[in-house]
Amino acid sequence: MSRSELGWRLEPEGPADLSFVQRLCAEIKAEDFVQAQLEPAALTRILDQQFHAQNVHLTLHYPDLERSLIWLDDQPVGRLYCLRQRPVWRLVEIGLLADHRGHGLGQAVIAQLLDQARKAGADGVSLSVAITNVRARALYQRLGFRLMTPPDRYHLEMLCAFS
Repeated sequence: MSRSELGWRLEPEGPADLSFVQRLCAEIKAEDFVQAQLEPAALTRILDQQFHAQNVHLTLHYPDLERSLIWLDDQPVGRLYCLRQRPVWRLVEIGLLADHRGHGLGQAVIAQLLDQARKAGADGVSLSVAITNVRARALYQRLGFRLMTPPDRYHLEMLCAFS
């Protein structure tokens, strides 16, 4: 599906978007804690801590990170974080609210990013994905990403090379 068929756009993330981004992160990360069967208050504290730790990590390690929200019609439904640096761009994170997964939106956003990287003369786009995230890994493989290095215990490094 094309961008126009899905009606999405990217907008820079700003301070006013903090509550949405925190809610999105909590929704995505909560899936990792299902087995723990935590009390809601304890889960909320853990998710808040992880959100703040991730923000500190991203700020320290990726000062040139481009933070965008994915908008569908008039509301944010996800985020795309990337480094547009040559020779290889880095897809740091893409995340969508659960109701918007599995409908081609993530694929369309990543396909546009790959197209932009090609046009900018990048050699490819790299990313890291959790070994347990089977759906995302399948999507990345369909888009042309291949395993770069042997996996560690938790993540796979993947690259979509253009040459």
